[in-house]
Amino acid sequence: MSSDTRVKVTDRCAKRVPSGHLWIFDNEIRDIGGSYSNGDIVSVFDSRGNFLAKGYINENSKIAIRILSFYEEEIGKEFFKNRIENALNHRLTLGFSLQDSFRVLFSEGDLLPGLTVDKYNNILSVQFSTFGKRDNRYSERDIQSTGNH
Repeated sequence: MSSDTRVKVTDRCAKRVPSGHLWIFDNEIRDIGGSYSNGDIVSVFDSRGNFLAKGYINENSKIAIRILSFYEEEIGKEFFKNRIENALNHRLTLGFSLQDSFRVLFSEGDLLPGLTVDKYNNILSVQFSTFGKRDNRYSERDIQSTGNH
């Protein structure tokens, strides 16, 4: 679920995020404006109010926000479908075929923190390792349908 929650981070964090760092730690949050539930998508800003990223929040983790995008874009089913397709297409350009066994998606390496997908013949093994991913951001069925090339 997306929220209108705005999170302001420390100056040190605000310098690190634009370089591609996908984690915001709990001690780097200065202020949270708005209500949210763990797993919600939040917008991240620097102390001057400049947009930095969007990610999902989990107050029960030292990694409080896992960044999904550095753009002000809608994070929904189509977003995840595109990310999964990009990861799969990248593997295919590396020489893997759909008949091979390989890691289809590798969490932060494919810009989807908390999701790992391995393919063994015609079986997919899906691991959700963070709250945001287990909270119905996308389903195993969505992942399977993406692989139908």
